Amino acid sequence: MTKLTLSVLALTTIALPGLAAADVPDSCGTAVAELNKTWSKSDKFGDENFGAAYDASATLQGKRDGLSVAGNLNADAMLFGNTQNVVKVIGKAEAAVVAKSASESLDVFVMGKNIFRHSRSSGTGTGSGVTLNLNKNWDVTFFNAEKRFWVGPVPVKVKAAAAGSAGVSLNSNIGIFAVNATLVPSAKAYATATASVDAWVAEAGVDGKLTLVEASVPTAGELNLTTVGVYYKADSDLALNYLSGRLNVFAKALGKRYEKKIADWSGSTKNIALAHEAGCVKLF
Repeated sequence: MTKLTLSVLALTTIALPGLAAADVPDSCGTAVAELNKTWSKSDKFGDENFGAAYDASATLQGKRDGLSVAGNLNADAMLFGNTQNVVKVIGKAEAAVVAKSASESLDVFVMGKNIFRHSRSSGTGTGSGVTLNLNKNWDVTFFNAEKRFWVGPVPVKVKAAAAGSAGVSLNSNIGIFAVNATLVPSAKAYATATASVDAWVAEAGVDGKLTLVEASVPTAGELNLTTVGVYYKADSDLALNYLSGRLNVFAKALGKRYEKKIADWSGSTKNIALAHEAGCVKLF
């Protein structure tokens, strides 16, 4: 779902040496083999000419032999009925209890192509944990699409372009019994257009710019393996701004000017609660 700054994951825990102790319960609820919590939200919007969609999720997993947190963001753009996945970000931070190793991975895709990959696995036998501080951003052109419109008596070919950016930051501190990480994926998608005509007697153009989608998903949480079970907490709110701006096609023929609006959106802003939950589960 991605300015399309899309913050998708933050996890704060307590078991790492040097980190302040958090308030964890003295007892947990019903025993389970594994904690598995996923929060997700998706939506799409637009008309037959322009639109966008997003899909964002955060996942917490806890077992006796490891803890992990993962998050992903997908952002789609649509031009004249042509829908493409423009940005996809997948991140994961994992602490293995038995093996005493920690790992993180991060992948950024633009138009299906993996433009950035980070993967690391480190031993944590001393209990000191491993850390990472990473911040990346790319300005990109996504794709083009064409459609003909009648502007008055003139057939005008409009070529629209979707462009924007993809970005991600990852700050992690991973140890034997806990994961502390902040993952912030981002995406922005805008539409611009140009126009041309076949008839030599006419000229055409396009005014304006359209924001397809901008989103952010800050997620904060905790994941910690204690003597009584797995304690978890997640707080996430999805912020969206989409479909704002206008595109106006004009044509001139035989001394007259004709105009046609192909996009005119006032814009929508939403703040949606994705996850607000905390608890503790026993492991058997």
